[in-house]
Amino acid sequence: MLKNFNDLYLFLVVVKSGGFTATAKILNITTSAVSHGITNLEKRLQTKLLNRSTRSVSCTEAGQQLFDSLEPLYSSIEQQLEELERSDSKVSGTIRFNASENICNYVLYPKLAQYMADNPQLNFEFYCDSNFIDIIEHGYDFGVRLGEALAQGMVAVQLTPPLQIAMVASPEYLAKHGTPESVSDLNNHVLGAVCLGTKRQLLNWEFIQNQRIVSPQLNYRIRSNNYGLLKRAALEHKCILWGFRDEFAQEIASGQLVELFTDIVPTYDPLYLYFAQNRYKSRAKQEIIDLLRYKEK
Repeated sequence: MLKNFNDLYLFLVVVKSGGFTATAKILNITTSAVSHGITNLEKRLQTKLLNRSTRSVSCTEAGQQLFDSLEPLYSSIEQQLEELERSDSKVSGTIRFNASENICNYVLYPKLAQYMADNPQLNFEFYCDSNFIDIIEHGYDFGVRLGEALAQGMVAVQLTPPLQIAMVASPEYLAKHGTPESVSDLNNHVLGAVCLGTKRQLLNWEFIQNQRIVSPQLNYRIRSNNYGLLKRAALEHKCILWGFRDEFAQEIASGQLVELFTDIVPTYDPLYLYFAQNRYKSRAKQEIIDLLRYKEK
């Protein structure tokens, strides 16, 4: 069990400052507390350490021996702490994220790209995973989740505005297969859907009908846990896709993909960056939190 060495530090300060009054000012305690602490130390060691007078204190022979032994040890500790503080002031180390592939590609990376370039001593690890895991147990600094309902001990910081959904297809696909007129008509088309987790759970498409979100029974012919593969299939005119609009924004703007059912696709809660509440945050982690935090324009 570790012992309390506060009285030894008090002794060092008394010797260096030359008196109880000066020590009290340095440590922001009362003079009587200094006197009481030194007396208790002498009782514990069963030896007199200081000669006291009304104007000053000086070391006894035993006190000088103790001071000469302790002073370099405490100086070394102070030096180590200063080096740690200097090290912490640098943006270095490795920051680990756990999030789904599309979030890593279209949310985290674009927001962090310039920061990564500006801090070459900092390493970034993006682990693309659609499973809900314990980020602390698996060694990650940050996770991303839809909505702010989190496990106990986690802090949530809003990462995005409310998420807009888009259903898209290429003009070439629509020219060949026709444009669906209703949700039920989608079963006459090739649909691409995301599989989540090790159980390959399908991310069913949802729509707004009668002011409620519904998830119709649809046949998803192309299924994958790889968002990039599904997007490639849509761009190569093989299927219709449904997902976060940000994933398709560039292709919609260029005309490569066309939005469908814009009046009935839902908008979901924002994405939230989450992390452990009580974990120490380095300068780099705090800067990343501030950078990723959503700010309304």
